[in-house]
Amino acid sequence: MTRKRTKPNDEDEPKVTKQRRAKRESAKKKEDTAENESDSPIVILVAVDNTLNNFNKQVIEAAKKSREIKQRFPIEERSGVVQENFDEQWRAEVTKIYEAAGYTAALDILTGAKDALDEMLEAGFDVRLVDTPETVADKLAWVKDKLGSHFASRLIAINDKTLLRGDVLIDDKPVAGLLEPTWHHVLYDQPYNENLKEKARLTSWHNWKKQKDLKTLLTKAAAAKSKPPPAPSSTS
Repeated sequence: MTRKRTKPNDEDEPKVTKQRRAKRESAKKKEDTAENESDSPIVILVAVDNTLNNFNKQVIEAAKKSREIKQRFPIEERSGVVQENFDEQWRAEVTKIYEAAGYTAALDILTGAKDALDEMLEAGFDVRLVDTPETVADKLAWVKDKLGSHFASRLIAINDKTLLRGDVLIDDKPVAGLLEPTWHHVLYDQPYNENLKEKARLTSWHNWKKQKDLKTLLTKAAAAKSKPPPAPSSTS
């Protein structure tokens, strides 16, 4: 009589064999991930406020006209956080200006920004817009009006930009958060960030293709994605 062979379960498998199998599976997973990343387009993350629009400048101009805000010293763009350009006693009133329904939807777009983003898409880059969740409905309306409806699905509302995966982030301020970023930061030129000399910088949108810092980072990102995936570890 022939005995039926039973398939051994994981508990019957020797410990050393389990470890080897786990290593092979881990190496295969890393290889698959590397292949997928090499096929993916370069992701450019772009902040909205003060990078695509005149947020601070227009809020400050509105504050100068407000009867509720009586600032003692001249109001200038000394900080990227708009409230910090005012005495503490007026900061709540400043917040009310841009939190008013419809205000951010009417902000001006920076010269050349729309053409630059469209050119990035045409060049094969995956462009994602980044903004905080506050007033997101108005910001979505702004995106549709100023950039076109094809950018609506590209708007990401998030407080911590370090949680986003990408190759380059274009933003007007330094970014800190929970994680070590996967992206390289390109500082969009503003009066209040001129002291950050060590940062890669984008001075305007109209000639973005020729600007050295951004061009260098995009070239590096393309080279990294074109590298062959690492060979899996040899296991016996």
